[in-house]
Amino acid sequence: MSHIKDAACARTNLHIFGAITSILEGGALCGGLGSDRVAARIIAMCQKEQQRLLATYDKAVAASQAAEERKS
Repeated sequence: MSHIKDAACARTNLHIFGAITSILEGGALCGGLGSDRVAARIIAMCQKEQQRLLATYDKAVAASQAAEERKS
């Protein structure tokens, strides 16, 4: 059951980091204050975390499927 929980948590966090990236890429910040540089760093951090979470999600789903196949 923990594989399912891991997959669910990873997917939820993927959505959160995706939303943050979308907000920052969508021009929600006012220009001229240097905030665009900070936004670019945050976007890069979010994208890196999304890659890690995607790997976690894929691994958890594969483990869950393997466990189900062993039961059959």
